[in-house]
Amino acid sequence: MTLTRSGRETVGTYETHAEARAAVSALAEAGFPIRRSRIVGEGVRLVEYVTGRQRLWAAIAESASVGGIVGALFTLVLGVFDLVELTISEAGLVAWGVVVGLVAGALIGLIGFAFSRSRSDFSSVATAEASHYTVEVAADYADRARSIIGTAPEA
Repeated sequence: MTLTRSGRETVGTYETHAEARAAVSALAEAGFPIRRSRIVGEGVRLVEYVTGRQRLWAAIAESASVGGIVGALFTLVLGVFDLVELTISEAGLVAWGVVVGLVAGALIGLIGFAFSRSRSDFSSVATAEASHYTVEVAADYADRARSIIGTAPEA
């Protein structure tokens, strides 16, 4: 029996988060009060997945496209809700919004690329991963949880 500082007991240890979620789902299907349970990732480490090289034109293009969309949406809202006095059509307003958004986005992408270039020549996505996952429940519910998911008490 492993009693944690919060008055919970570990009722199962799993290799993957999906397996731990399946155990909690089994508890829920059996009518167990799952609000008294939690999944804990242990042995957490940061893993950085490299997604590619960082290129100037790609950074500018990505930022410009986002800027264009934001500019279009912003000016569309201004035109639809009559928040500005229009001397041009709504379509013209949206077109100007796209152009201004493209230029602003491209400049932001260029500046961001210049600042991030000093750190690395690649782009990446960082995630936290655990070596294993435990399902913990309130100590007074531990025996019932173990009987549902079919695990034995830990020594």
